[in-house]
Parts: sequence; structure tokens; C-alpha cells
Amino acid sequence: MVTKKWTQPRAPGRPPLAGELADLIVKVARDNPRWGVVRIQGEPRRLGHRIGASTIRKILRSHRIPPPAARDDQWRTFLRAQATTILAVDAERFVRTARTECTDGCSSPANDTHASSWRST
Repeated sequence: MVTKKWTQPRAPGRPPLAGELADLIVKVARDNPRWGVVRIQGEPRRLGHRIGASTIRKILRSHRIPPPAARDDQWRTFLRAQATTILAVDAERFVRTARTECTDGCSSPANDTHASSWRST
């Protein structure tokens, strides 16, 4: 008779991720194509679920969702998003500079003391 040798049962490992969380990760990644793994990781964390970045990578890879491309237009996208603020700050700086120069002896139609220098000929 052959006796069966006793072996230690293998540890089951980390339990699999719930299907709803995987669906949430896929939905967030598809809705926000420019988000990276770390940013996607923050959304389930806000709901109280801790999921590793490598787990998110595996889920995205299994659903054939590529990582966000590192494109050259990132600077262009930033400038478009911030254009109104940048222009407002530049306009404010221009107005401040013009006021400073005018108080130093600038003759302008708004300045009554120098109005005579703005005569049309």
C-alpha cells in the first residue's frame, strides 16, 4: 500500500477584489481618460476602500484600458484652462504699471493739470 504524504495546505492569499469595485475603477478610468493610477486610486479611498496601485493597473490592463498617454499638449491644455486667470493678472499688472507711470509725470486726458498737452491740431 502506498500511503499519501501529508502536506501543509497553501494559504489562500489575498481575497479577490469585489466586482463592484472593479467596475467602479473601470468606470472612473473611462470617464477620466487623463487620470493616472494614483488619481484613480483616490476615488475608492474616499469611499473607504484601500486598493493598491498595482491592483488598479491589473484591472485596467485586463479591461484593455491603456495608461494615460504622456502627450506634448499638456502645457497647451493647462494654458487653455487657466487663460482667463492669466489674462486677468496680466491686465491688472498692466493697469498698475500704467497708473504708476502716470503718477510720475504722465500727461493724460484724465489728468486735469496736463489736459492742455492733449490738444488736437
